[in-house]
Amino acid sequence: MHDSVRRTATVDSLQQAVDLKAQFKSGIVAATAAPYCPWTIRTAWNQYVDYAIDKSHSTKTNLTNFTSYGKVIFEVLGADTLLDQIDLAAQTKLFDHLTRECHYVGSTVNRFGSLLQQMQLYGFKRGHKHERPAPMDRMRVPEGRKRYMTDAEEDKAIAWFQRTGNDDIEGIFYFYLDTGARKDEALSLRWQDVDFDCCTITFAGKNTKSGKTRIVPMEK
Repeated sequence: MHDSVRRTATVDSLQQAVDLKAQFKSGIVAATAAPYCPWTIRTAWNQYVDYAIDKSHSTKTNLTNFTSYGKVIFEVLGADTLLDQIDLAAQTKLFDHLTRECHYVGSTVNRFGSLLQQMQLYGFKRGHKHERPAPMDRMRVPEGRKRYMTDAEEDKAIAWFQRTGNDDIEGIFYFYLDTGARKDEALSLRWQDVDFDCCTITFAGKNTKSGKTRIVPMEK
């Protein structure tokens, strides 16, 4: 980039690049602006989805995860619409469609907004959109429901475990049963999170799904 204009040159070796840079500085070779090539939403979406799938280490991230989102964005904003044409009015149009016509819950609307912004940002960083994208309005998402096992469910789980005869994992089984911890939460625990005097276990907010610290009493 030079004076807010992308300028490019292609060479075959590092030494050629060094020499060419020196020529640019001395004025021997004049830098030329690469032609601006705006992306359509379709192009940007396909490029971004490929990038996101390649970047993800999760086997759950695949094309199917993105298909339904892309279909709605194409239908509402137009697949051949340029990224530069996605303004506040366009984002409001999508937001209203998701909330008033589709009646999507907040988390789904926010997911659409996040994908729309990430797609545009991907194109912007690669020189196919003039301005950095602004985020779409977000909906407030209520806290997830609190789910606890009933006494009957707990008794049923214990009876099932006792029938398996898998005594090697008895401690782990009762730990999960008593704390309600998720696997990632349990694996992130350190000894300093366990208070033997007060008989509590602290799950730090940075490791919980809700992002909130949770203190759980230990069974004696």
